[in-house]
Amino acid sequence: MTRKKKDKKNRKKPSRPGIKPPALPAGFGPAKVITTPHGMAKVSDVLMEFVEPYSAFWETEDQLRKLLSVALVAWNATVCDGEKAAALIRDTAQTLPADAQADFLGIVAEMIERKVTHFADIKRMILGYELTMTPGGPHLSVISSLDLPG
Repeated sequence: MTRKKKDKKNRKKPSRPGIKPPALPAGFGPAKVITTPHGMAKVSDVLMEFVEPYSAFWETEDQLRKLLSVALVAWNATVCDGEKAAALIRDTAQTLPADAQADFLGIVAEMIERKVTHFADIKRMILGYELTMTPGGPHLSVISSLDLPG
């Protein structure tokens, strides 16, 4: 076996391939990644339940990714304090074409209402996700914080 092959074989493999903890936005502090604590709902399952009313609006992986991205903004806005929430929504809207911003804001408002009404007890910030399409449907892995105070 050549040295190059030995080095490749002996490399440590990440415990969760493909999912790396993202850098947190300024003001959120350092992240510590742990698995879902016993008795807590898996955020991946909760997120799929959260977007379920919008299931008729996606058919492709790309459409689902866009829906999940909007859902993350709405979800995280309910977990942040007022000014951080407003900045998150405003800054995200500004990345979109002008003709899409009103629709985005409308959907985010609907999703915020859904989060507050049906998922108020879950105060975990969603930091990132990995989506894989399988023959049985989408498989979602989520990185989230523990419950934030407030």
